[in-house]
Amino acid sequence: MKQCVPRTADRVITLLAAAGLGAVAALAARELLRAQQLDLGCLATVLLFGGMALWLAWRMLRTAGWGFYYNEERVVFALSRGDRREYRWEELAGAGVRFVFAPTAMYFLFADGKRLNLLPRMEGCDAFLATLRQKGVPTAGGIHLGELSDPPIAARVFTELFGEEFGKGGRK
Repeated sequence: MKQCVPRTADRVITLLAAAGLGAVAALAARELLRAQQLDLGCLATVLLFGGMALWLAWRMLRTAGWGFYYNEERVVFALSRGDRREYRWEELAGAGVRFVFAPTAMYFLFADGKRLNLLPRMEGCDAFLATLRQKGVPTAGGIHLGELSDPPIAARVFTELFGEEFGKGGRK
């Protein structure tokens, strides 16, 4: 199966950020213990930075392996280690899976309210988008991805959403 997953560099940066936050929390805890008196600034630093480091590490472990795995017949959405959803390409629309395609965000929205982001930085993102276009996966508005690349249709959709005046820069 082909895959569209987060880059290894992004995972390394996340680990380094968690280690940096943990180091700041450890230094503040050492200062708090060395002073042998309650310093609210050090205590707040330990709690804030330590909590952020623990949350970041927990979140990374919990969502390890997330991404998209696909072939010509089906697509597998791995939301986390324990939450995998597999569909045939033809079943996506009937299963309540919607693809939201906007200039600022791309994600799959599931019937239960969960969502899985598609980031342009992911390894294999271009090939996955090409497969979505080839399979004719409709976006949330019912417009196919292939149609969005056509400027007149994209301009019509933009005008319908935001109005004629928005594109001209004037506000009324």
